[in-house]
Amino acid sequence: MGRTMKRTALALVVIGAGAYAAMNPGIVNAFYRDIYPDDPAKRQALELCFMQDHTFNRLDAGARDACYQRMLQPLGEMPTSGQPTVNMVDLQRAAAQGSMPKNDIIRLQEDQRALHSPH
Repeated sequence: MGRTMKRTALALVVIGAGAYAAMNPGIVNAFYRDIYPDDPAKRQALELCFMQDHTFNRLDAGARDACYQRMLQPLGEMPTSGQPTVNMVDLQRAAAQGSMPKNDIIRLQEDQRALHSPH
C-alpha cells in the first residue's frame, strides 16, 4: 500500500506541475530563458562555469548571477577574487586538441610533420 501511495503522490505532483505550467506559460517561459539564455555571451558564461565546476547548478538564480559576475567582466577589469581567470585561447586550444593523449605516437608524428613540412 505504501508503493501505491507514493505513485499517487508522484502523479498528483506531476499533474499539479503541468497545471501550473499551463496556467502560467509566461513564468515557465521566463524560467526556461533564464537557464538557457538567448544572449550568446551569457550562454557561453554558463557553459564555462559548468566546465570549471561540474557541480554548478544553472537552476539556481544565485549561482547564475555569480557566474555572470565572474565571467562577464568588462574588458580591462581584473577579477577581485583570488580565483584564476579563464583564458579563452587556452580553452579553445584544449577543445580543438581532442582527447588524444599528448604522448601518443601518431600525434607526435603528425606534430613533427606539421613543424617540418616545406612551405
